[in-house]
Amino acid sequence: MKQDLAKIDGLVGQAVGVYKIAAPEKTAPFLRDGLRATDELIAKVEASGLTAREKYDLLHELRVKRMQFNDAIVQALGISLRAQVTGKAETGPFARFSDGAETFVTAVPGQSFGVKTLVANGSKVKLVEKDVTLVSSSGQTYQMTPIATDGKDAPDVTIQNDAHENLFQVKLPEDAKVTRPPFTRPGIEQAYYDVADPAMRNASLPLPALTAWVTLDYDGVEVKLGQEVQTLHRVTGLGTVYEPLVVAPAISVAVSPSAGVVPLTEKTLMVTAKVKSNVKGAATGTVKLELPAGWTAAPETAEFSLGKDGDSVDVPFVVTPGKMAETAYTMTAVASYEGKEYREGYKTVGYAGLLPANLYRPATYRARGADVKVAPGLKVGYLPGTGDEVQASLENLGVHSTTLTMGDIAGGRLSGYDVVVLGVRAYAAHPGLAAANGQLLQYAKNGGVVIVQYNLGNFDYGPYSYSLGSAEKVVDEKAPVRLLVPESPVLSWPNRITERDFDGWVEERGHGFMETWDLQYVAPLETHDPGQDPQRGGLLVAKTGKGAYVYVALALYRELPEGVPGAYRLFANLLSLGKDAVAK
Repeated sequence: MKQDLAKIDGLVGQAVGVYKIAAPEKTAPFLRDGLRATDELIAKVEASGLTAREKYDLLHELRVKRMQFNDAIVQALGISLRAQVTGKAETGPFARFSDGAETFVTAVPGQSFGVKTLVANGSKVKLVEKDVTLVSSSGQTYQMTPIATDGKDAPDVTIQNDAHENLFQVKLPEDAKVTRPPFTRPGIEQAYYDVADPAMRNASLPLPALTAWVTLDYDGVEVKLGQEVQTLHRVTGLGTVYEPLVVAPAISVAVSPSAGVVPLTEKTLMVTAKVKSNVKGAATGTVKLELPAGWTAAPETAEFSLGKDGDSVDVPFVVTPGKMAETAYTMTAVASYEGKEYREGYKTVGYAGLLPANLYRPATYRARGADVKVAPGLKVGYLPGTGDEVQASLENLGVHSTTLTMGDIAGGRLSGYDVVVLGVRAYAAHPGLAAANGQLLQYAKNGGVVIVQYNLGNFDYGPYSYSLGSAEKVVDEKAPVRLLVPESPVLSWPNRITERDFDGWVEERGHGFMETWDLQYVAPLETHDPGQDPQRGGLLVAKTGKGAYVYVALALYRELPEGVPGAYRLFANLLSLGKDAVAK
């Protein structure tokens, strides 16, 4: 065995010795012989009398070395493989220079489509294409006789300083595995992710839906190349964009937001199901809500009709609760299409330059009955911040807010609102907001209520001075909360806030607490992490002229989308501040 290893080492040395950057193919014969010698040694070890542990360790190292030889040959000979979904045939004088027509990005179980592979050999060395195989993420192999598109017989096509293209017709099985990340968690309350397959524990991305593998013969030695099957679409500015093919359900159904509260006094509530089609053509079906016992929805079942792949529609339902209590309720949207039911949806996430990923979650709305009241007839203007779901949560309180623009703020067009709310990190999201801050302060002096959610950095835009600390946050969501001024209007009307309203919070108490502030501000509550100094800057309230200014760093932006009742009760008080006779 030592002689075999010495032979392999010697071949590597010879390849290094003849390497020239202008002629890397000169190394190929030595790399080929090294790969052949490695294959022979692997076979010898497998047939040897070594212990199982010795075989395992040695074979692992040899197989790694085989892969290195394989990849080195690919590089030395300039071999490449392209595998992509086929689109419509392009015509015209420039068709020959095109990468191909645009294709779909998402396939669905049971779908048939074409895949083409292009193997290019940039060297004068003769290579024989022996086999082309497509492998799915579930391990299913599509091993069909390829249809040559260049007039050559297939397989066993010799490729020399040329390229060879094959065309496959693929039909995904009806139970094809959906492309999804290997990790999930039921909600942000769980601090870790569940991994369905232990083998994928360290994987950051799901396995590709389809991978093409080509086996080439190089003087009796097998060389393999693989590539994920790609899709193609064109983006203005970026040009041609390739993305791996993904498999998704024919119908995606989602409910957004996924959680909220139902006031005990509420007679009806609106739940909207978003239905999206991945079907290549028209898709018609139905969608309904599965409700708690005694609840009803109108319509009971709704029809949807989507014209093409990627189309979506919002389907509203008016839900009439049965007898309400301060407990949790669950509603699930269920879409039906061609005899199958769909109970989950996905959101595609990612940034330019990164591979997109589909994140799935059940089409479930988690509602909790809550004793929450809000001043009637409120007119709320909302300037969205970053990653902001607070505005959508206002609908749970029966508050239909208006989305503000920077033009509204800078132009002072705020007098028609009782409350103006700035979303999370609004001053960072809207660089011009600092310059227009005087309009907000004047609006408050004239009798309006300004509510500013948490910000970071050099921030001092209130009617009186305050300053953010460098680490003023409370990350323990169970940290005790003390009510320092329980009779403060923001803690007493229209909902009497108690320590119980801070039960069930998720992820944190808040972020961006103020460190110092003018005495004109009232800090009605305090909380802190274990071992931390008391933090009173999470909620500051000040009268200014005829109105009021509120800075709230408490994590309403996390709690409201998660349906935490106490957060809704507190926010309802902030929104109602201008209607409270005591506050005035």
